[in-house]
Amino acid sequence: MSFYEDGTNIEMEEASAQGSSQDCDTVRCTLLDRVSKSNAFFKNQQRGEADLTVEQKWEIAEEILNKSHSLFLQRFSKYLEFEDLVYFEPFKNDYDVEFYLKEIKKRLDSKRNTVKVRNRRYEALQKLIKEGTYFSDTEMKKRNPLLYEEMVEKYMTDDEREQAEKFILKDFKFSTFLMEHIEREEIQNRRQRQEDEENAAWEEGDSDSEEEEEISEEISEREKLMMRTEFLNIMYENFLAGKDEDFEYSKVDDNTEYDSLQLREADEEEEYFDSEEPEFIDSS
Repeated sequence: MSFYEDGTNIEMEEASAQGSSQDCDTVRCTLLDRVSKSNAFFKNQQRGEADLTVEQKWEIAEEILNKSHSLFLQRFSKYLEFEDLVYFEPFKNDYDVEFYLKEIKKRLDSKRNTVKVRNRRYEALQKLIKEGTYFSDTEMKKRNPLLYEEMVEKYMTDDEREQAEKFILKDFKFSTFLMEHIEREEIQNRRQRQEDEENAAWEEGDSDSEEEEEISEEISEREKLMMRTEFLNIMYENFLAGKDEDFEYSKVDDNTEYDSLQLREADEEEEYFDSEEPEFIDSS
């Protein structure tokens, strides 16, 4: 059993709040309950005055709702969810009510779309990792050459560098020479831009090469693995954040094939209910 600092029983108070309006329908009760448990502003209080209880917040919110639907929406709109808006549908012929409903739906749509896009990109990320090409060393080096050099390449042994070069050249054909040359120039240009952006200009010379060779000899295999793992995590996060300049995100963000089965079913159910026009009984 839980209590407030003043000794009030929390469970009993919330139960009292739920039953504060006997004629309260389910939707009305749900939205009042949500608002009364939020951090919304309810009234001015004096310094040292005890915080409002859930029941007190419920009573204030209900009083405002009974007084004016538009005032209630103005005061508590940021705390409402889609399911709460059903309550206000019969009153949307009021200009102010309609205005606030549109604003709330816009906010909720934006929030939902953000989550949906993030989920779709995550599904695409898993697929690309499994396929192995997009997140291969060769492709990741093209996208972020400076980061690849700093976190992976400079810690490679001579044998590892040689193997990497062999992998890049194993399918080399003369007909692709020009494309390889263009890509190599693009990598160099991108690397230079990244250096400029990070203000990481330094001179490369023999002393740097010797220092890098010493680092590659001193760093342990475990540390190399940790650096590679961190590099991969950065590349994954960049993809999810939409930072891969050459990737066509619209093919993922607008593609329902990247929705999970659970998300698809939820969308289909929502579309079904949206298509059904609600019928309101005139009790007058």
